[in-house]
Amino acid sequence: MNRLSSALEAMKPHYEVVVVGSGYGGAIAASRMARAKRDVCVLERGREFMAGEYPRTPVEGLTQVQYNTGIGQEGSPLALLEVHVNPDVNVVVGCGLGGTSLINANVALHPDDRLWDDPHWPVAIRADKSGRDRGYALATAMLQPSKLPDNFYADITHDSKPLPKLAALELSAQKLGMQDRFYRPPITVTFKDGKNAAGVDQHRCVGCGDCNSGCNFDAKNSTHMNYLPDAVANGAQIFTGVAVHSVVRDQAQQKWLVRYQPVALNRDLYSAPDMSITADIVILSAGTLGSTAILLRSNEAGLPVSTQLGHRFTGNGDVLAFAFNTDHDINGVGWGAQWRSDLPPVGPTITGIIDHRNTPDVRDGFVIEEGSLAAPIGRFLAGVLGAAAPVEGVSMPDPQREAPLADEARVAESMLRGPHYGAMRNTQTFLVMSHDDESGRITVDEGGRPRVAWPNAGKQPIYDIVEHTLEAATSAIGGEYVRNPISADVFRNRTVTVHPLGGCAMADDAEHGVVDEAGRVFSGITGNAVHAGLYVMDGAVIPISLGVNPLLTISALAERNCAQLAKTHGWEIDYAATGNAAPPPPPKIGLRFTETMKGSYVPGGATADQGVPMSFTLTVESNDLEDMLANPQHTASMIGTLTCAALSPEPLQISNGRFNLFVVDPAHVERRNMNYRMTLNATDGKTFFLFGQKIITRSSLLDLWEQTNTLYAEVRASEAPNAALLGNATLIITPENFLKQQRTIEVTNTPDLETRLKWTKKFGEFFAGVLFTEYGGVAAPLQFADPDITPRVRRALRAPAPQVTYFNTPKPDDKTLRLTRYHGGTKGPVLLVHGSGVSSRIFSTDLIDTNLVEFLCAAGYDVWLIDLRVSIELPSATEPTTADAIARIDIPAAVEKVRVLTGAKDIQVVAHCLGAVATTMALLSGLQGVRSVVLSQVSAHLVPGLLQRVKAGLHTPQILKFLGVDDLTAYTRHERWPNNLLDDALRFFPTEHDEECNSAVCHRATFLYGLVYEHAQLNEPLHANLHELFGVHDVELFIQLARIVREGHIVDAQGDDVYLRDLDGMKLPIAFIHGAENRCYLPVSTEMTYDMLVERFGPGNYERHLIDGYGHIDCIFGKNASIDVYPTIATHLNAH
Repeated sequence: MNRLSSALEAMKPHYEVVVVGSGYGGAIAASRMARAKRDVCVLERGREFMAGEYPRTPVEGLTQVQYNTGIGQEGSPLALLEVHVNPDVNVVVGCGLGGTSLINANVALHPDDRLWDDPHWPVAIRADKSGRDRGYALATAMLQPSKLPDNFYADITHDSKPLPKLAALELSAQKLGMQDRFYRPPITVTFKDGKNAAGVDQHRCVGCGDCNSGCNFDAKNSTHMNYLPDAVANGAQIFTGVAVHSVVRDQAQQKWLVRYQPVALNRDLYSAPDMSITADIVILSAGTLGSTAILLRSNEAGLPVSTQLGHRFTGNGDVLAFAFNTDHDINGVGWGAQWRSDLPPVGPTITGIIDHRNTPDVRDGFVIEEGSLAAPIGRFLAGVLGAAAPVEGVSMPDPQREAPLADEARVAESMLRGPHYGAMRNTQTFLVMSHDDESGRITVDEGGRPRVAWPNAGKQPIYDIVEHTLEAATSAIGGEYVRNPISADVFRNRTVTVHPLGGCAMADDAEHGVVDEAGRVFSGITGNAVHAGLYVMDGAVIPISLGVNPLLTISALAERNCAQLAKTHGWEIDYAATGNAAPPPPPKIGLRFTETMKGSYVPGGATADQGVPMSFTLTVESNDLEDMLANPQHTASMIGTLTCAALSPEPLQISNGRFNLFVVDPAHVERRNMNYRMTLNATDGKTFFLFGQKIITRSSLLDLWEQTNTLYAEVRASEAPNAALLGNATLIITPENFLKQQRTIEVTNTPDLETRLKWTKKFGEFFAGVLFTEYGGVAAPLQFADPDITPRVRRALRAPAPQVTYFNTPKPDDKTLRLTRYHGGTKGPVLLVHGSGVSSRIFSTDLIDTNLVEFLCAAGYDVWLIDLRVSIELPSATEPTTADAIARIDIPAAVEKVRVLTGAKDIQVVAHCLGAVATTMALLSGLQGVRSVVLSQVSAHLVPGLLQRVKAGLHTPQILKFLGVDDLTAYTRHERWPNNLLDDALRFFPTEHDEECNSAVCHRATFLYGLVYEHAQLNEPLHANLHELFGVHDVELFIQLARIVREGHIVDAQGDDVYLRDLDGMKLPIAFIHGAENRCYLPVSTEMTYDMLVERFGPGNYERHLIDGYGHIDCIFGKNASIDVYPTIATHLNAH
C-alpha cells in the first residue's frame, strides 16, 4: 500500500469538509464525505506509520512514547503512544494516522442493549434502533471483525493444542463458574491473505502479539488499512503532523476557520502565529481528549459552547491487572524483533472473553479479556511486576504443587533472559471493561494541553468487585495477582484507561450535554440551537461507560451521523462506488527548514518613515533534494504565515510558495539570487502576491551576512506581471533567528541514518559551507574529540533558541567563561553548574529523549548553563586549576552575570559533582544572590567507592604529575598514549560490579572518575557517543580532589580546613539528590553533609532524595531521568 498522506504544500486554502483526526470517527467521516463527492481534507496530528516502521525493541519503544504531565510535554510530539499523566487517572491513546486504532486490542463488540435505555442518551438516539443497527452493519462491513480461527495455533506450530493464553482464560472462566460465558470475541484482525473491503491487500496474522505497539505485518484492521485508503481513493486529501489548535467562526464569510500548527516544522521556535484553512463543515474526531481540548481552546477564543464541555468523562471502567508468574505457559509477550525465532506464537492481543454482563442491573456487568504485552514494553514490565508482586501481589494457591523454589527461579530467569522466559512467559494479562460513575472532567491548562480531574476515581465500588473476581480468576492458574502496578498504592493509586469516553457528551439540550444526537455542537449554554457545520464524531460524544471495548459503537455512531449529515445537505453517500483517485506520489529524499524574517513594509505612496512592521515565518521544503541540488533553478516549495497590519489584521496564509536557492541572475551573471514567490491569503478572502530576492554578489566577505540574510520584496495585487504594485518591504534574519533556522534544517524521508547524514552534509556544503558546519544539524567534533569519529545528525531541542554570552572573570584571573540561556519562562532564573571533565552539554544533550534543559523549559523556567574554566568546550580545560578558583571566582562571577542580565534579585542553582562541591565552597565563602540550591551527588563530604579510595590513597594524581602527565582525557587517542596502549590496559581495569562494556571512552571515564553511571540507565545512542560528553581533566584539580577524599571533607588546594569553620553560608533551602547505586561517591557523602546541616540549623531548609537504580551522572542524563529524577529537582525549585 502506498502512503496516504500528502505534503503540506498541497493543502488548499479552503475545503468543503475538514475532518480533524483519523481514528474511527475521523476516518469514517472522511470516507463517507468523500463518497458523497465532497472536497475533503483530513488533518492528523501524528505521523503516518507503515508496516515495518512500528517499534519492535525496548529502545525503539522508548522513542515512541510521549508524556503529557502537569509540568509539560515530554518526548517527541509525533511518538506513537501518548500517555496523559494526571493526579487521578492516566490516559493512554494513540498518535498517528489511524489514531488509537493503530494500537488498540481490536475487539469489536456491541454493548448491552439495555444501555441504550439510559436517559443520558438523547431521545432520538434511544428511539433510532434502525439507525444504530445500520451504523453497526456499515462499520462491521468495513472493519471486518472475525473470531480467532480454531486452527490458528496449529497452522503456525503444527501443534493441535489451543493458544496458551486463551486456554488459561478458559481455566479462569471455569473457576469463576462462567464457562458458559467464555467465548472468542470478534476482533479486527485479518487471518487470511487477500484484499479487504477497501480493496487494500492485507496479510494474515502471524501471531506476534504486538498489536498494541502497531502491526508490522499489515494484519491489523486499523483505519489506516480501510476507511482512510477508501477516503483517498474517493478524492480526500490527508495531511499528517498537523496539530489543530481551535476552530472559530468567520461570520462575515460564513466559514469555519481551522487554526493549526505543523508539528514537525519548528515554528514554535519563533512563537509563530497559527496557520489556518477555512471550511464549510468541520468534523472534530481528534479523540476524547483531543476533540474536547480543541473545543475548550475554541471557547477561550470566543466560540460559545455548553458549560457541560469537559464533563462526563469516563474511563469505561477499565482495569488492567496481571496473574504474575503462574504455573502455566502463557506466552503473553510479543515477539518484537525476535520474529521468526524459536518463540511460540502469542496470537492477537485479545482472543478470548469472559462475558459477565448478564447481571440484573446492567451497570454491575463487566467483561474480562486476556491480553498480550507488546515486545517494546515487555522487558520493562518484567522489572515492574517483579518489584510490585511482593508489595502489591496477592499470592494464590499452587494448583500444580510445584517445587518450593520454582516461582523464584522463573522470576530470575525472566530478569536474566528476558520477558519471553520464566515468570513473564507465565504471566497472564487481564483487561476488564466495566461501568464507572462518568464524573471525570477534562480541562485545559495554560498551555492548552488537556488535563483530567477525577478525585477518588479508583475508589469506586465496582473496582473492588472486579478485583475480587480477578483474584479468583488468578487462583485457577496459580501465581500472584497484581493489579496494574501504575494504578496501585505504591504508584499513588491512579487509575489507567485506554478507552477514554465523554467530554463532549450527546444530550437533548445544552443544559445536559455538548452536542446533539447528530453530533452538532450546541451554540449556547441553554436550549438546543447548534453551530451550523460544526460536528464532533468520536468517543467524546458517548455520555456513558459502555462496559465493552468501544471501537464498534464509536464507529456505528459515526456511520449513523455521517448519513444524517449527508441527508441534511441533500448529498448521497455512494457506498458501492469504487474509488479511483490516485494516491499521493511516493516520497523521495527531501529537505526542509523554517525561517523567520522581520522588517518594514512601505505601502505605495508612503515614505520610508511611514513603514509598518512586516514579518513572516515560513518553511521551505523540497520533496526531491537530489533534483533541487542538481536543477539550476534549485526550486523548493514554501508554506507559512505572514503578518502585516497594512494588509490584514490577521496573519495571512502563504500558499503556492516557491523558493529558488542561489540561482544565476540572467541580467547580472556575477550575481546569485535567492527568490521568494508566495500568494498571501487573508481571512476575509483577499489575496496578494509577494516576490522577494536576496541578492548575493562577488564582493567582500564582510557583505556576506547582510546579503544572505536581507530580503528585498514587493507586494502586488496578484501574480500577473502587470499587477498593481501595492508596496515594498525589506526584511532581515536576525542573528538569533539565524541560529534558530540552522536548528530546523532536516533531511526527510531517508531510509536510514547513514543516508540522512550523507544528504544533510551535501545540502550543508551547498547552502552555507562553514556556517552550516558551525551551527547546523551535523554535529561538529568537540575541540578535544577524536577527529576520526563519524559526525551524526542532531535533533533540535524542544527549548527556546540558545542565547550565548562569553565573559571574563575579574582580573588578574581573566578566564573566559560561557553562559548559555534557554529562556523557557519567568520562573527562576536557574543556573546549572556542571562538573569536571565534562561541559554544560550534560544538561542539554540531544542524545536522550528529554534533557534537563528541555524539562525545566517546559516547566516555565529561565534556564542558564555555565561553562566553567574546566569545561571541555573551553580552551582553559587543559590549564592547571583548583576547586578553590572555581568556587571563589567562576561561580560568583556566573551568579552575578545572570543577575545583571535578568535583573533578578536572586537566582536558583542546580549543581552536579565538582559543580556541587564548588557551589558548596562558594556558599561557605560568602556567595550572595542565591536563594535555593539543588546539589547532585556530593557537597561538603566526599566518600568515594573502593577504587577511587585506592587511587586517592596511592596518590595516583601525584604519580601521574611526576610522570609528566598534566591532563587526562576520556577520548581514545592522545599524544601521551601512543597506539592506544592505555586503552588496551584498561580492558583489564577492575570494576566493582557487572558494568563491563566495549567502549574505550567508557573505560577511560571509569578509570578517571570511577563508576560514574549505571549502564542500565544509559540509552544506546548516548553510550555510543560518550566522546561528546567526557573529555580533558586537569591533573592539578585531581590532586585537590584526592586531598579532599583523604580528609573526608572539603579543604583548599593546600589541604587547609578553611570552609567548614562557619556553616552560615548554607543556611538556605538545599535539596540533595544522590543515586542509590553511586559508586563514584557513595550515598553516605550527601548524608553526612545533610546530617551536619540539620544538626546545626534544624531540618526546615533541607531535604535529601535517594534515586533508586541510579549511579552518579546518570541522574543528569539517564534515559529515564526525566521521569525518575527531574521531577524531584523541579519540585524543589517550584517550592522556593
